[in-house]
Amino acid sequence: MDSIKKSSDFALVAKQGDKWFSDSFILQVLNREDHKEEDSRFGLIVSKKLGNAVARNFIKRRFREVVRLSFPKVIKGIDIVLIGRKTSKERSLQQMQSDFRWSLKRLKIIEGSKKLT
Repeated sequence: MDSIKKSSDFALVAKQGDKWFSDSFILQVLNREDHKEEDSRFGLIVSKKLGNAVARNFIKRRFREVVRLSFPKVIKGIDIVLIGRKTSKERSLQQMQSDFRWSLKRLKIIEGSKKLT
């Protein structure tokens, strides 16, 4: 499981990718046509608006766990960015997992579904 580190990669996903809004997070997804055979990557954005460092780290730990549980099912060559929302702190891990899986299905980036165009 690779992560997105460069701000230019985050900007590219934000500009060219598809977005899905849930109660827990905003999901941005970009199909990297030129990197079809490479593993998918993910990135997290949790701003200071969501609380102090302890609260932000709590949200990031939850996001990482949600991604870890669903990531093997994601097709190759996809960049995924999760952006925290104010309600992320109150949502349970199960609710976040459900939101994430639903979002992946809606954006058709789980193996076995029709791939992004």
